[in-house]
Amino acid sequence: MRIELLAIGEEFLTGSLVDTNSAYIAEQCNLLGLRVTRINCVGDDLTYIQNILKEITFRADILIATGGLGPTPDDLTREAASRSANVSLELYPEALEEIESYFVKLGVDMPESNKAQAIFPRGAQYLKNPIGTAPGFALKIGKTECFFTPGVPREMQKMLHEQIIPIIKQKFSAQFEESMILNINTFGLSEAIIGEHLKVLGQEFPKIKFGTRFTFPTIQIKAYANSINLEDAKIAIKARMGNWCFTDGSRTMRAIVDDLLKQEQSSLAFLEIEDEENAETIKNLAKTILITTKAAYSLVFNSSSTEETRKSIIVLADQNSTGCYSTILNFRDKYSRKEIFTTLALDLLRRKLLKLEVPNKYFGVQLLKS
Repeated sequence: MRIELLAIGEEFLTGSLVDTNSAYIAEQCNLLGLRVTRINCVGDDLTYIQNILKEITFRADILIATGGLGPTPDDLTREAASRSANVSLELYPEALEEIESYFVKLGVDMPESNKAQAIFPRGAQYLKNPIGTAPGFALKIGKTECFFTPGVPREMQKMLHEQIIPIIKQKFSAQFEESMILNINTFGLSEAIIGEHLKVLGQEFPKIKFGTRFTFPTIQIKAYANSINLEDAKIAIKARMGNWCFTDGSRTMRAIVDDLLKQEQSSLAFLEIEDEENAETIKNLAKTILITTKAAYSLVFNSSSTEETRKSIIVLADQNSTGCYSTILNFRDKYSRKEIFTTLALDLLRRKLLKLEVPNKYFGVQLLKS
Protein backbone atom coordinates (compact mmCIF):
# COMPACT_ATOMS: atom_id res chain seq x y z
CA MET A 1 0.00 0.00 0.00
CA ARG A 2 1.38 3.39 -1.02
CA ILE A 3 0.82 6.37 1.25
CA GLU A 4 1.83 9.89 0.30
CA LEU A 5 1.76 13.06 2.37
CA LEU A 6 1.22 16.61 1.17
CA ALA A 7 2.03 19.81 3.06
CA ILE A 8 0.23 22.84 1.62
CA GLY A 9 1.48 26.32 2.45
CA GLU A 10 3.67 29.06 1.03
CA GLU A 11 5.47 29.32 4.36
CA PHE A 12 7.20 25.98 3.78
CA LEU A 13 8.62 27.12 0.45
CA THR A 14 9.97 30.39 1.86
CA GLY A 15 11.63 28.68 4.82
CA SER A 16 9.62 30.62 7.42
CA LEU A 17 8.15 27.35 8.75
CA VAL A 18 9.36 23.76 8.86
CA ASP A 19 6.94 20.98 7.92
CA THR A 20 6.78 19.07 11.20
CA ASN A 21 3.32 17.69 10.41
CA SER A 22 4.55 15.31 7.71
CA ALA A 23 7.29 13.99 10.00
CA TYR A 24 4.71 13.29 12.69
CA ILE A 25 2.25 11.59 10.32
CA ALA A 26 5.03 9.47 8.79
CA GLU A 27 6.10 8.32 12.26
CA GLN A 28 2.53 7.37 13.20
CA CYS A 29 2.08 5.48 9.93
CA ASN A 30 5.29 3.58 10.57
CA LEU A 31 4.05 2.56 14.00
CA LEU A 32 1.00 1.07 12.29
CA GLY A 33 3.17 -0.87 9.86
CA LEU A 34 2.26 1.45 6.98
CA ARG A 35 5.02 2.82 4.77
CA VAL A 36 4.98 6.41 3.54
CA THR A 37 6.48 6.36 0.05
CA ARG A 38 6.71 10.08 -0.63
CA ILE A 39 6.35 13.45 1.11
CA ASN A 40 5.30 16.39 -1.07
CA CYS A 41 5.08 20.14 -0.51
CA VAL A 42 3.31 22.84 -2.50
CA GLY A 43 2.58 26.53 -2.07
CA ASP A 44 -0.73 28.40 -1.98
CA ASP A 45 -1.42 28.28 -5.71
CA LEU A 46 -4.62 26.69 -7.01
CA THR A 47 -3.09 25.32 -10.21
CA TYR A 48 -0.06 23.89 -8.41
CA ILE A 49 -2.23 22.22 -5.76
CA GLN A 50 -4.45 20.70 -8.46
CA ASN A 51 -1.42 19.43 -10.36
CA ILE A 52 0.18 17.82 -7.34
CA LEU A 53 -3.14 16.19 -6.36
CA LYS A 54 -3.38 14.77 -9.87
CA GLU A 55 0.13 13.33 -9.58
CA ILE A 56 -0.38 11.85 -6.12
CA THR A 57 -3.77 10.30 -6.85
CA PHE A 58 -2.25 8.60 -9.89
CA ARG A 59 0.35 6.89 -7.67
CA ALA A 60 -0.95 6.50 -4.13
CA ASP A 61 -3.60 4.47 -2.34
CA ILE A 62 -3.83 6.96 0.52
CA LEU A 63 -3.10 10.69 0.70
CA ILE A 64 -2.96 12.70 3.92
CA ALA A 65 -2.72 16.44 3.24
CA THR A 66 -2.27 19.25 5.76
CA GLY A 67 -2.94 22.95 5.46
CA GLY A 68 -4.96 25.33 3.32
CA LEU A 69 -8.27 24.96 5.20
CA GLY A 70 -8.39 28.41 6.77
CA PRO A 71 -10.88 31.22 6.03
CA THR A 72 -8.56 33.44 3.97
CA PRO A 73 -8.36 33.81 0.17
CA ASP A 74 -5.09 31.88 -0.01
CA ASP A 75 -6.66 28.79 1.63
CA LEU A 76 -7.33 26.87 -1.56
CA THR A 77 -7.30 23.20 -0.57
CA ARG A 78 -11.08 22.73 -0.66
CA GLU A 79 -11.40 24.20 -4.16
CA ALA A 80 -8.39 22.27 -5.50
CA ALA A 81 -9.79 19.00 -4.13
CA SER A 82 -13.23 19.61 -5.65
CA ARG A 83 -11.74 20.35 -9.05
CA SER A 84 -9.51 17.27 -8.84
CA ALA A 85 -12.52 15.10 -8.02
CA ASN A 86 -14.63 16.91 -10.63
CA VAL A 87 -17.38 17.74 -8.15
CA SER A 88 -18.90 20.99 -6.97
CA LEU A 89 -18.44 22.67 -3.59
CA GLU A 90 -21.34 22.83 -1.17
CA LEU A 91 -22.08 24.09 2.31
CA TYR A 92 -22.24 21.43 5.03
CA PRO A 93 -24.73 22.72 7.68
CA GLU A 94 -23.42 20.32 10.34
CA ALA A 95 -19.88 21.65 9.87
CA LEU A 96 -21.11 25.26 9.97
CA GLU A 97 -22.94 24.55 13.21
CA GLU A 98 -19.75 23.11 14.69
CA ILE A 99 -17.76 26.21 13.74
CA GLU A 100 -20.43 28.55 15.12
CA SER A 101 -20.47 26.57 18.39
CA TYR A 102 -16.71 26.97 18.66
CA PHE A 103 -17.02 30.75 18.50
CA VAL A 104 -19.87 30.72 21.02
CA LYS A 105 -17.59 28.90 23.46
CA LEU A 106 -14.95 31.55 22.88
CA GLY A 107 -17.54 34.24 23.58
CA VAL A 108 -16.91 36.12 20.33
CA ASP A 109 -18.88 36.71 17.14
CA MET A 110 -17.95 34.51 14.19
CA PRO A 111 -16.56 36.48 11.23
CA GLU A 112 -18.45 35.97 7.99
CA SER A 113 -15.28 34.62 6.33
CA ASN A 114 -15.26 31.57 8.60
CA LYS A 115 -18.35 30.20 6.83
CA ALA A 116 -15.99 29.22 4.00
CA GLN A 117 -14.55 26.57 6.31
CA ALA A 118 -17.86 24.69 6.23
CA ILE A 119 -17.79 24.34 2.43
CA PHE A 120 -16.51 21.02 1.07
CA PRO A 121 -16.48 19.04 -2.17
CA ARG A 122 -19.80 17.29 -2.77
CA GLY A 123 -19.73 13.75 -1.36
CA ALA A 124 -16.86 14.44 1.05
CA GLN A 125 -17.00 13.16 4.60
CA TYR A 126 -16.30 16.07 6.88
CA LEU A 127 -13.93 15.49 9.80
CA LYS A 128 -14.76 17.22 13.08
CA ASN A 129 -12.34 19.66 14.67
CA PRO A 130 -13.42 20.29 18.30
CA ILE A 131 -10.32 22.37 19.09
CA GLY A 132 -10.26 24.73 16.10
CA THR A 133 -12.29 26.42 13.40
CA ALA A 134 -11.14 24.33 10.44
CA PRO A 135 -12.88 20.97 9.98
CA GLY A 136 -11.11 18.51 7.72
CA PHE A 137 -12.62 16.22 5.14
CA ALA A 138 -12.15 12.84 3.48
CA LEU A 139 -12.71 12.45 -0.25
CA LYS A 140 -11.97 9.74 -2.76
CA ILE A 141 -10.18 11.13 -5.81
CA GLY A 142 -9.78 8.47 -8.47
CA LYS A 143 -8.52 5.36 -6.69
CA THR A 144 -7.01 7.31 -3.78
CA GLU A 145 -8.52 7.76 -0.33
CA CYS A 146 -7.66 11.37 0.47
CA PHE A 147 -7.72 13.01 3.90
CA PHE A 148 -7.38 16.77 4.31
CA THR A 149 -6.57 18.26 7.72
CA PRO A 150 -5.81 21.73 9.06
CA GLY A 151 -2.14 22.69 9.31
CA VAL A 152 -2.20 23.51 13.03
CA PRO A 153 -0.24 20.58 14.51
CA ARG A 154 -2.40 19.84 17.56
CA GLU A 155 -5.58 20.01 15.47
CA MET A 156 -4.09 17.75 12.82
CA GLN A 157 -2.86 15.25 15.42
CA LYS A 158 -6.24 14.97 17.14
CA MET A 159 -7.98 14.50 13.78
CA LEU A 160 -5.40 11.93 12.69
CA HIS A 161 -5.73 9.74 15.78
CA GLU A 162 -9.45 10.04 16.43
CA GLN A 163 -10.82 9.96 12.87
CA ILE A 164 -8.34 9.35 10.05
CA ILE A 165 -6.47 6.35 11.43
CA PRO A 166 -9.72 4.54 12.40
CA ILE A 167 -11.06 5.07 8.87
CA ILE A 168 -7.82 3.76 7.33
CA LYS A 169 -7.86 0.74 9.66
CA GLN A 170 -11.42 -0.02 8.65
CA LYS A 171 -10.82 0.27 4.91
CA PHE A 172 -7.36 -1.32 4.78
CA SER A 173 -7.49 -3.75 7.73
CA ALA A 174 -5.86 -6.60 5.80
CA GLN A 175 -2.70 -4.57 5.24
CA PHE A 176 -2.01 -3.66 8.88
CA GLU A 177 0.84 -5.25 10.81
CA GLU A 178 2.12 -4.30 14.21
CA SER A 179 5.29 -2.29 13.66
CA MET A 180 8.10 -2.54 16.18
CA ILE A 181 10.72 0.19 16.55
CA LEU A 182 13.88 -0.02 18.59
CA ASN A 183 15.96 3.07 19.41
CA ILE A 184 19.41 2.92 21.01
CA ASN A 185 21.49 6.05 21.59
CA THR A 186 25.27 5.99 21.23
CA PHE A 187 28.07 8.44 21.85
CA GLY A 188 31.70 8.19 20.80
CA LEU A 189 31.52 6.14 17.61
CA SER A 190 31.38 7.70 14.15
CA GLU A 191 28.38 7.13 11.91
CA ALA A 192 30.60 5.24 9.47
CA ILE A 193 31.76 2.76 12.14
CA ILE A 194 28.20 2.26 13.34
CA GLY A 195 27.16 1.69 9.73
CA GLU A 196 29.70 -1.13 9.41
CA HIS A 197 28.24 -2.81 12.51
CA LEU A 198 24.70 -2.42 11.19
CA LYS A 199 25.67 -3.96 7.86
CA VAL A 200 26.70 -7.13 9.71
CA LEU A 201 23.58 -7.01 11.88
CA GLY A 202 21.44 -6.66 8.75
CA GLN A 203 22.84 -9.97 7.51
CA GLU A 204 22.20 -11.57 10.88
CA PHE A 205 18.63 -10.22 11.06
CA PRO A 206 17.42 -10.00 7.44
CA LYS A 207 13.81 -9.21 8.41
CA ILE A 208 14.84 -6.14 10.41
CA LYS A 209 15.64 -2.78 8.82
CA PHE A 210 18.50 -0.95 10.55
CA GLY A 211 19.34 2.72 10.25
CA THR A 212 20.84 5.68 12.07
CA ARG A 213 19.72 9.16 13.00
CA PHE A 214 22.36 11.79 13.72
CA THR A 215 21.22 13.99 16.62
CA PHE A 216 24.44 15.89 17.28
CA PRO A 217 26.50 14.94 19.12
CA THR A 218 24.91 11.53 19.64
CA ILE A 219 23.90 8.95 17.05
CA GLN A 220 20.69 6.99 17.40
CA ILE A 221 20.51 3.44 16.07
CA LYS A 222 17.04 2.56 14.81
CA ALA A 223 15.65 -0.87 14.04
CA TYR A 224 12.28 -1.44 12.36
CA ALA A 225 10.32 -4.64 11.94
CA ASN A 226 6.74 -5.78 11.46
CA SER A 227 5.42 -8.35 13.93
CA ILE A 228 8.94 -9.35 15.01
CA ASN A 229 10.28 -9.15 18.54
CA LEU A 230 13.36 -6.92 18.54
CA GLU A 231 14.80 -8.12 21.83
CA ASP A 232 17.40 -10.38 20.17
CA ALA A 233 18.43 -7.51 17.88
CA LYS A 234 18.83 -5.21 20.90
CA ILE A 235 21.10 -7.76 22.59
CA ALA A 236 23.14 -8.14 19.40
CA ILE A 237 23.53 -4.37 18.96
CA LYS A 238 24.76 -3.91 22.52
CA ALA A 239 27.06 -6.92 22.23
CA ARG A 240 28.74 -5.37 19.17
CA MET A 241 28.89 -1.78 20.41
CA GLY A 242 29.19 -2.28 24.13
CA ASN A 243 29.33 0.77 26.37
CA TRP A 244 29.16 3.19 23.45
CA CYS A 245 25.41 2.59 23.85
CA PHE A 246 24.18 4.73 26.72
CA THR A 247 20.39 4.36 26.61
CA ASP A 248 17.40 2.80 24.92
CA GLY A 249 14.74 5.17 23.67
CA SER A 250 15.38 8.86 23.09
CA ARG A 251 16.72 10.05 26.44
CA THR A 252 19.70 12.39 26.47
CA MET A 253 23.07 11.92 28.11
CA ARG A 254 22.13 14.66 30.58
CA ALA A 255 18.99 12.78 31.61
CA ILE A 256 20.87 9.51 32.05
CA VAL A 257 23.56 11.10 34.23
CA ASP A 258 20.91 12.93 36.25
CA ASP A 259 19.17 9.61 36.99
CA LEU A 260 22.44 7.95 37.99
CA LEU A 261 23.24 10.80 40.40
CA LYS A 262 19.76 10.54 41.94
CA GLN A 263 20.17 6.79 42.40
CA GLU A 264 23.42 7.43 44.21
CA GLN A 265 21.91 10.42 46.03
CA SER A 266 24.85 12.46 44.82
CA SER A 267 25.25 15.93 43.34
CA LEU A 268 27.39 17.41 40.59
CA ALA A 269 29.11 20.78 40.24
CA PHE A 270 29.66 21.58 36.56
CA LEU A 271 31.79 24.42 35.21
CA GLU A 272 32.80 25.45 31.71
CA ILE A 273 35.68 27.88 31.33
CA GLU A 274 37.08 29.61 28.28
CA ASP A 275 40.60 30.16 26.98
CA GLU A 276 42.38 28.24 29.71
CA GLU A 277 44.67 25.42 28.59
CA ASN A 278 46.72 24.89 31.72
CA ALA A 279 45.77 21.48 33.08
CA GLU A 280 46.91 22.24 36.62
CA THR A 281 44.79 25.37 36.77
CA ILE A 282 41.71 23.42 35.65
CA LYS A 283 42.48 20.65 38.16
CA ASN A 284 42.67 23.19 40.98
CA LEU A 285 39.36 24.72 39.90
CA ALA A 286 37.71 21.29 39.99
CA LYS A 287 39.02 20.67 43.52
CA THR A 288 37.98 24.13 44.67
CA ILE A 289 34.37 23.93 43.48
CA LEU A 290 34.14 20.43 44.94
CA ILE A 291 34.93 21.92 48.34
CA THR A 292 32.88 25.12 48.03
CA THR A 293 29.74 23.46 46.67
CA LYS A 294 30.07 20.30 48.79
CA ALA A 295 29.08 18.30 45.71
CA ALA A 296 29.99 14.63 45.35
CA TYR A 297 31.52 15.24 41.90
CA SER A 298 32.86 18.17 39.95
CA LEU A 299 33.33 18.46 36.20
CA VAL A 300 35.34 21.32 34.77
CA PHE A 301 36.12 21.57 31.09
CA ASN A 302 37.55 23.98 28.58
CA SER A 303 36.60 23.85 24.93
CA SER A 304 39.24 26.01 23.30
CA SER A 305 37.89 28.42 20.70
CA THR A 306 41.18 28.86 18.88
CA GLU A 307 41.42 27.69 15.29
CA GLU A 308 44.91 26.32 15.95
CA THR A 309 44.17 23.69 18.57
CA ARG A 310 40.48 23.18 19.29
CA LYS A 311 41.77 21.35 22.35
CA SER A 312 39.65 20.42 25.30
CA ILE A 313 40.74 19.57 28.82
CA ILE A 314 38.20 17.87 31.04
CA VAL A 315 38.72 17.32 34.77
CA LEU A 316 36.49 14.95 36.71
CA ALA A 317 37.00 15.02 40.48
CA ASP A 318 35.45 13.47 43.55
CA GLN A 319 36.53 13.34 47.17
CA ASN A 320 39.07 10.58 46.47
CA SER A 321 40.52 11.24 43.03
CA THR A 322 41.00 13.70 40.20
CA GLY A 323 41.14 12.59 36.57
CA CYS A 324 42.35 14.91 33.82
CA TYR A 325 41.52 14.12 30.19
CA SER A 326 42.45 15.96 27.01
CA THR A 327 41.52 15.53 23.37
CA ILE A 328 41.29 17.47 20.11
CA LEU A 329 38.16 17.20 18.02
CA ASN A 330 37.84 19.31 14.87
CA PHE A 331 34.58 21.19 15.10
CA ARG A 332 34.93 24.70 13.77
CA ASP A 333 31.98 26.51 15.34
CA LYS A 334 31.97 27.27 19.03
CA TYR A 335 28.49 25.86 19.67
CA SER A 336 29.39 22.44 18.25
CA ARG A 337 32.56 22.25 20.32
CA LYS A 338 30.70 23.20 23.47
CA GLU A 339 27.97 20.62 22.85
CA ILE A 340 30.29 17.73 22.07
CA PHE A 341 32.69 18.41 24.94
CA THR A 342 29.81 18.82 27.39
CA THR A 343 28.48 15.43 26.31
CA LEU A 344 31.97 13.93 26.49
CA ALA A 345 32.40 15.25 30.05
CA LEU A 346 29.03 13.77 31.06
CA ASP A 347 29.92 10.45 29.44
CA LEU A 348 33.10 10.28 31.49
CA LEU A 349 30.99 10.78 34.62
CA ARG A 350 28.45 8.18 33.42
CA ARG A 351 31.22 5.64 33.04
CA LYS A 352 32.59 6.48 36.48
CA LEU A 353 29.17 6.12 38.11
CA LEU A 354 28.63 2.77 36.39
CA LYS A 355 32.22 1.66 36.97
CA LEU A 356 32.84 1.27 33.24
CA GLU A 357 36.19 1.44 31.51
CA VAL A 358 37.05 4.80 29.90
CA PRO A 359 37.99 4.29 26.22
CA ASN A 360 41.26 5.66 24.89
CA LYS A 361 39.51 7.11 21.82
CA TYR A 362 36.32 9.01 21.07
CA PHE A 363 35.24 9.27 17.44
CA GLY A 364 38.59 7.72 16.56
CA VAL A 365 40.57 10.53 18.24
CA GLN A 366 42.95 9.84 21.12
CA LEU A 367 41.73 10.65 24.63
CA LEU A 368 44.74 11.26 26.88
CA LYS A 369 44.60 10.86 30.66
CA SER A 370 47.06 12.46 33.03
